[in-house]
Amino acid sequence: MMLNAVMCVWNEEDIIESTVRHAFAQGCSNVFIVDNSSTDSTVDTAIKAGAKLAATFKTEFFDEDQKVAHLNATVKHINDISPEEKIWWLYIDADEFPNFDSTFTIIDVLKQLDSSVRAVHGYLLNHIPTHHPYHVQGYHPADFQPLCSKTSTGKVPLLRYDKELPHLWSIGGAHDFITHRDIIPTIKDFINIHHFPCRNPEYTLVRSKILAQTRNTWYKNFLRQVHKSDLPAYEARYKQLRVTYDSNKHLALKSRALTYDFKNIVRWYDLHADKQFISSEYEKHICAAIYYYFIAEYDISLCRFNDALNVCDDAYIKIWIMLKIAECLSYTDFNDARNIIDSIKKYNNDELNLYINTYLDLAVKTQYKKESTDKDIKGKIEFYSSEFPDGIEEAYRKLTTKIEKNIFRAK
Repeated sequence: MMLNAVMCVWNEEDIIESTVRHAFAQGCSNVFIVDNSSTDSTVDTAIKAGAKLAATFKTEFFDEDQKVAHLNATVKHINDISPEEKIWWLYIDADEFPNFDSTFTIIDVLKQLDSSVRAVHGYLLNHIPTHHPYHVQGYHPADFQPLCSKTSTGKVPLLRYDKELPHLWSIGGAHDFITHRDIIPTIKDFINIHHFPCRNPEYTLVRSKILAQTRNTWYKNFLRQVHKSDLPAYEARYKQLRVTYDSNKHLALKSRALTYDFKNIVRWYDLHADKQFISSEYEKHICAAIYYYFIAEYDISLCRFNDALNVCDDAYIKIWIMLKIAECLSYTDFNDARNIIDSIKKYNNDELNLYINTYLDLAVKTQYKKESTDKDIKGKIEFYSSEFPDGIEEAYRKLTTKIEKNIFRAK
C-alpha cells in the first residue's frame, strides 16, 4: 500500500519541518509541496525535511481556484506515472496534523480498512496557545499546545485513487471532494485533524497581517458571492488572534484532562527526550512540566513544576503551580497533596476554589489514576456522492490541463 501527502504552502517556515516529518512518521512514502511563491525559507526547510517541490505558482492574492488546480494536477500526475494501481493521498495544510486517537499510524489504519472505502473524514481540533513557546520547529506542536477544542468543521483529508476510476477532485481546502455522481464509501468522523493556527505570535501575527493587507480581495469577493457578506475575514482573524493569545494565557495550568490521547499521538522522536529550545528558565520548566503531566509521567512533572515554582515571579501563578504539584502528588502521597490543597483553600479565591472543588478534591479522595488504554480502530461506513456545479468542472479541467502541460510535461 502507498500513502502520499500533498499540501499547498505560503510562508510556513516556522512549522513546515514538523509538518513534513509528521507526515513521514504517519507512513507517507512521499510528501509533495505546492508553493504559492513563499518569500521565506518554507521551500528549503521542507526539502531538507524530505519533502519534494512539485510545483510553484504566483498569485497577487489568495486564489482558491489556483490552489485546487495545482494540488489536483500534482496528485493526478503522480498517480498517472506511478506503477501502483491504488494510492492513498493525505491532503493537509501546513498547520494540520491528522492523527487517529490510538497508537496506530495512518498507514496502519488504512491497511485495516474495508477495501471498498475510498475516503476518510474527520473534524478539526483547534489547539489553544496557553504558554510560551507555542511551538518549536522540528517537534509536534501539540507538545507545546496540548489543549484543544473539537470544532464542527469537517474535512476529508484522505482519498484513495484507483487507476481505472475517475480522478476524485479534492476541493475547498479538502473540506469536500467531487465523486462525479459515483457513490464513494466514506468513513465519517474517523480521524482527528489537529490544527495549530496560533503559533509563536511574533510570526503568526505578522503573517496574518500580511494576509489582511494583501490577500483580502479574493476572500471579500468570495464572501459576497457565497455568503452575501462583506466581512473582511483576514482582518477579523488578525484581531481575534490577539484576543486568543491573551484570553488563554496559563489555561493549561487550570486544566486537568484532555479530550484526545495525547500520549500516543504520532511523534518522530523519543517521547521522553528533553526538548532543545531557547527560552527563559521558567518557560522551559513550565513547558516540560505540563507536557509530562499530560503524558501521565507525574513524578517527572512534579520535579519540573517544582523547578518552575522556584523561578516564577508571579504570585498568583505560583498558587496554580502549587495546585498542579498537589495533583501530581495525589498519585503517590495522599497526605502531602491534601495539605497543599487545604493551604490554598485559605486564599478564598473563587477561581481556585472552583477548580479544587471540581477536580482536585475528587482526585485526592479517590487517588484516581489515569490509565492509558489502546482502542480498537473502528468506523462506520457511509456513502457519499457529489458533482461539480454547472460550469465549474470544465473550468477546473482546463486549468489543470494547462498546469500539467506547463509544469509536469516540461520536466
